Amino acid sequence: MYKNNIQDKCSKLETQQVINEFKTNSQTGLTDAEIKIRLQAFGLNKLGEKNFFWFAILFKQLINPFNVLFFIISAFSFLVHEFQNGAVILICVLINALSGFYQEYRAALNLESLKMYLAHMVTILRNGQELEIDATQIVPGDIILLVPGDILPADIRLIQTENFTLDESALTGESNPVKKDSGVIKIEQPTIFLATNIGFAGTSVLSGKSKGIVIATGKQTMMGSIYGLTIGSLQKSYLAKQLSQLSFMLFFLVFGTLALTFIINFFLKGESFPLFNFFIFSTALAITAIPEALPVVVTFALSKGVNILAQKKVIIKRLSAIEDLGRIDILCTDKTGTLTENILAVANINAQNTAEIIFNAALASETSFKNLEKLTKGFDSALWNYLKEDQKKELEYYKKVKEIPFESSRKRNTVLLKKQDSSSQILITRGMPEEVLNRSTFDAHKKQEYLSWAQQEGTLGRRVLAIAKKEIVGDISSFEEVETNFMFIGIISFSDPLKKTALEAIKKSKVLGVGIKILSGDSKEVCFTVAQQAALITSQQEILTGYAFASMDESQKKQAVDSCTVFARIDPEQKFEIIQLLQEKGYYVGYVGDGINDAPALKVANVALAVPNATDIAREAADIILIKKSLLAIINGIEEGRTIIANIFKYIKTTLSASFGNFFSLAFSTFFLHYLPMLPIQLLMVNLISDFPMIAISTDNVDSFEIKKLKKNYLKELILVALLFGSVSSIFDFIFLGLFKGYGQKTLHTGWFIFSILTELVFIFSIRTNGIFYKTKRPSFWLAFLAFFAACLSISLAYIKKFESFFQLVPLTLYQLSLLAILLIFYFTTTEIVKNYYYSEKLNV
Repeated sequence: MYKNNIQDKCSKLETQQVINEFKTNSQTGLTDAEIKIRLQAFGLNKLGEKNFFWFAILFKQLINPFNVLFFIISAFSFLVHEFQNGAVILICVLINALSGFYQEYRAALNLESLKMYLAHMVTILRNGQELEIDATQIVPGDIILLVPGDILPADIRLIQTENFTLDESALTGESNPVKKDSGVIKIEQPTIFLATNIGFAGTSVLSGKSKGIVIATGKQTMMGSIYGLTIGSLQKSYLAKQLSQLSFMLFFLVFGTLALTFIINFFLKGESFPLFNFFIFSTALAITAIPEALPVVVTFALSKGVNILAQKKVIIKRLSAIEDLGRIDILCTDKTGTLTENILAVANINAQNTAEIIFNAALASETSFKNLEKLTKGFDSALWNYLKEDQKKELEYYKKVKEIPFESSRKRNTVLLKKQDSSSQILITRGMPEEVLNRSTFDAHKKQEYLSWAQQEGTLGRRVLAIAKKEIVGDISSFEEVETNFMFIGIISFSDPLKKTALEAIKKSKVLGVGIKILSGDSKEVCFTVAQQAALITSQQEILTGYAFASMDESQKKQAVDSCTVFARIDPEQKFEIIQLLQEKGYYVGYVGDGINDAPALKVANVALAVPNATDIAREAADIILIKKSLLAIINGIEEGRTIIANIFKYIKTTLSASFGNFFSLAFSTFFLHYLPMLPIQLLMVNLISDFPMIAISTDNVDSFEIKKLKKNYLKELILVALLFGSVSSIFDFIFLGLFKGYGQKTLHTGWFIFSILTELVFIFSIRTNGIFYKTKRPSFWLAFLAFFAACLSISLAYIKKFESFFQLVPLTLYQLSLLAILLIFYFTTTEIVKNYYYSEKLNV
């Protein structure tokens, strides 16, 4: 399988042969001139990414099933010389399609523009310099440097490795770590995936580090050759599922009612039944009953949310993620960077020689010495700022020979260094005090003193780092063999102040009903101090350690994840388990992560959030990227998501209730009239005029109690509300029919045309809140303006000669307008009474 390809060939070549094959240099990389030539030859490093075309969006809007049906009806109307009906149907469809196109196109442009924040960066050697570039710009022959958390951007022949393991589950489905090295494959393998010296695009680095040569990019990678198998199916959002069910129910309800109405009318009226006219009327009536502007409203609301959240430093990778963000019940996060500033400073030192411990801690830095000065956060930055100038210069005399980066399972990092003009080597380890002390030699009493000191610093909310070293003579084959009998140097504590916005974020989360849970690898003491300052907990009894959690049985764990707010000394597997247990209890869980160890938790969470400087794995698993790691930014995002969801369902609730009333009353009134209650062209205009203020609902302000806790199932309430208020609307429609039937056909048509629009408009201002209309937040400017405009337009059409004849309307007398106004006031008052009774009863249940 996959024989005679470049990957198979390179796996069997010596390192120097591979370097020669790609005409590169393992120490300096490619030059700018070589890169330019290779980019032209091989193209960008992309896997069949879809191009963004505006006409594809327009075409999709035009050919949705309802529009196709309306186009057919419009064409049929033209064929039978019903030009007015055909033209109005066509105009209505085009307006809705173009509105939908505009919103979706703008949303697509917004998402495209935000991709700059989601660029996958890789570290390479070019022109003798170590650079970070966009992964799409790498070419075969590039020398790439890999560390834990990186996702391989291309297929790579490894030429140097140190304790290097990959997660190849993206390709093979096997989740076990795969050990890799740079040795030549001398025995024929049944599949290239067994080649231990090849790293494949899409796999991720679990541990160690490596240098490699890019041997295949884009579609030439193994991932590219099986691209179709790597694309997962798109999961429908909760909102999309609810709307699909609603559409299905509406389709059968509307067309079932029309079929029943047709049959009854046919038997009641026999040969005098106007078959064709009733067909056109039924079609127009169906259009008014179906919320065809719903896709426009949803897209507009979500795209508006993308812009608002981008301004608040929250980047959405897909539109539906806004809805997911709003549905979060519980947000799980580490404290560092969300509650605290993540800007560390040396606070205290417990060592015999302060200068020695600081210098050795800096030597064990996971960052290259020349880049230490560029750091702004973390332990290494704090150490650099504390170093004296002569110590900073002395670092240049040391060279790292080997190192193992910090891993949660080891709880420490270890570095082997060699000083210039010295035959011996130094092995330095730094990490959690318990771990480093256990690998050092001194009496038990002294060990307890150090642990007590570290614990005391933890009660002050400080993070601690223990440092130990030993001299190494000769080469070592494995770190594990020599990571014992260290000489303990001491412990450094670091302060990380609480964010100024933390208390505001916690207060706001409580208002929204969002539970905050801290999942931290830090000590119980540190977690308690930070959580107490943030007003999350009041005693250490509210903290559960990873050790205590591991000793619980399943039922105890389920109870603990619900009752506990802070989890200390938690490992990645336990984070994963906690989120799963919360989901089993029915919670919608969000998780904020930034490291390789967060990837499992990010993948299992309902909503995954990561920061820009997160590892590639974390960013790949995330739905949402935080430009600034801030709890307040996340809470603001949840609030915005809930506002959007509330407005979308407010639109559906309003349009369904108003449409159902008109639909049933118009359909059933055909039993009592010898003519149509409203002409098709008038029905279409009712639908068109009322759609604009309806769409503006997506911009409306929302009451705080409506976003405190989102309902788990909106569908049931939507149907109940639509039937309840639709019935109220139908009652007033039949009252109107009784009052206006004696005025003649044209006056009835005109009155019902105006009354239908005005009742929909006043209903918006009643149903937009669950409380009394005048005690709620003011409507948005666009909602108020478009509602006023629609009301004026609906009345004026009957008084403008050109429109009067085209829509077959007649001017109403002042008395008739007064009747409509009185009826409208009674209708609004009745809806307010019914609404307040309905929601007060719901609260009492």
